[in-house]
Amino acid sequence: MTDHAIDTYLGWESFSHAKDCKNPREETLWRSNPAYLGREGGPKHTCANEYCDHQDRYDKLEVRILCRSCGVVRELSGVHHGYGTTLTAVIGYGLAPTRASGLWLYPGEKLFRDTLGDPWDYMVSEKKLERLREADVVGVIGQGRGKRGAVLWSAAAHPIFRPSHFERSTPDVTYRTKTDQTFKTITAAARWIAARLEEGPPSDAEA
Repeated sequence: MTDHAIDTYLGWESFSHAKDCKNPREETLWRSNPAYLGREGGPKHTCANEYCDHQDRYDKLEVRILCRSCGVVRELSGVHHGYGTTLTAVIGYGLAPTRASGLWLYPGEKLFRDTLGDPWDYMVSEKKLERLREADVVGVIGQGRGKRGAVLWSAAAHPIFRPSHFERSTPDVTYRTKTDQTFKTITAAARWIAARLEEGPPSDAEA
């Protein structure tokens, strides 16, 4: 079972406006400073680790998010960054969820990061929301391949989220209800999850 869609939807923070903001709208600006001098003085150096490109100069990315209505500004900065332009049709986030078997399916990233074909996986919720949170997720549907390369779908339900072992913002997840069965359609996979939700989560002895 894949969890690519977890990286797409969970672990992200939204911009916080002032409580009395009358017109909450964000404006985002960014800039990149290549070959930024990280420390003043001292000899030029590079990292002794051949797999690390750390040195005394690095690319610095700065992001400014502000609301002109309430006046709140958030400034972010980081090093060793990468950036690019893509589409909601590629990453999934920002697209409307689809309805199947009474559930809402939130698309994850496309397998080859293009606009063709189905997403690699879906986060599943009982609610239609602008933004998913851990408590809203009831299952996942993941794409795979059969013996002859045909697309098949797997499913799991009743997720348990825990803080990441690797100190990442995206949580770790296990599923209390899984199956080795595969499905020929997304709808069939969603129907399996809906049935498991109707049954309720398994007891600890069954998990």
